[in-house]
Amino acid sequence: MSKGVFDKRFATHIPNNSAYNTLLCTNELGYVEADVSYKITGIPQESILFGYTTAGQGLLEYKGTKYQLQEGSLFCVNCTHPHTYQTSKDIWKFYWFHAVGTIAHSLIKNFDADVFVRNDVQHFVSCWENMYNLAGKNSLYIDMKIAPIINNIFNMIFDDSGHDSRMQKTEEFIHLNYDKKITIDDMAKNACMS
Repeated sequence: MSKGVFDKRFATHIPNNSAYNTLLCTNELGYVEADVSYKITGIPQESILFGYTTAGQGLLEYKGTKYQLQEGSLFCVNCTHPHTYQTSKDIWKFYWFHAVGTIAHSLIKNFDADVFVRNDVQHFVSCWENMYNLAGKNSLYIDMKIAPIINNIFNMIFDDSGHDSRMQKTEEFIHLNYDKKITIDDMAKNACMS
């Protein structure tokens, strides 16, 4: 165990080549409980780091900007640039994983920002536990089970990006046009998703 780390769970996963090129994948994930001596400097890599604080406080620094991470906060970082994260107070307890693969690389390039922090996120730990239980097995089938979990976590962090208003527009469109033949394309155009 590293200095200042009191509890640690860690798993590596080797995505199948087909999965790496077509699905959201993970290559490593972990859980840490650490004191104020804990500090990690991330090496630039083509991945997206997700972290979720369950207790204590952490501090994320990215391109000179500091982000306070408290209980219930989920962060997402474009790892193509150096970054550090550390315990900022008492014991910091957090779950983390890297999203990798061709799709993850593509998503990195389309981010409006390099760091996202959301507070009061629900269900992250259960998603992480499901991924952790699968990660020790390497096969395309397992990668196909992991991909929707990662997609769900992406939805947690980007949920406030207009999704609710698009769904509301779609529901209103259906109610107004229930007596007509409605296609998926019609609904997508109405919700500005085409």
